Amino acid sequence: MVSMLSAFPSRASWLLAGLFLAQDVAAAQRLSQFSHSVWRTQDGLFTSPNAIAQTADGYIWLGTDRGLVRFDGIRFVDASVSTGASAGEFKVYAVLGTRDGKLWVAGGKKVVSIDGSHVTRYAVPSQPAVLIEDAKAGVWLGETRGPGGSPVCHLSEGNVECFGPPTVPMKYASVLAQADDGSLWIGSSSGLCHWQRDESP
Repeated sequence: MVSMLSAFPSRASWLLAGLFLAQDVAAAQRLSQFSHSVWRTQDGLFTSPNAIAQTADGYIWLGTDRGLVRFDGIRFVDASVSTGASAGEFKVYAVLGTRDGKLWVAGGKKVVSIDGSHVTRYAVPSQPAVLIEDAKAGVWLGETRGPGGSPVCHLSEGNVECFGPPTVPMKYASVLAQADDGSLWIGSSSGLCHWQRDESP
């Protein structure tokens, strides 16, 4: 049974996102107190990233308007061919490295899952905004923009299942988080909701 547990003003969704970003950093510490490196366009990063993720093999992956970029700690390399697209053809808005070593890449109206040389493609109704892994080796996708009307979709083993109004009472999803009980927190500029997927037969 689907239950809509709570809804909050739009500022709550940004607060939720901020909490995730700040959870491991003490508020009193400055960046200058940490050992860090900076890479700029003149260092080989040829466009600003929309998203960033790390896979189990240690590579850093960047989603950009010009496609997918891989960073090995020294060099930035165009990796768009991994998605089955040429450089500049596939704008990447979300990337995710999952526990099983796969890389998930989302942009346009498609998502690809890359496992070594094996690529699985998923067609989705709207523009992807965010990817998170669930506890059952599947992936949740939050969507924004477009007429699809499905703010969240579940992707697993080549299958896509999307949920929208009235099941999910929101038009878009720009922030996703999964609770221990499997329920989802879904945030956007219009608000924040807590949604439990109905998995009864």
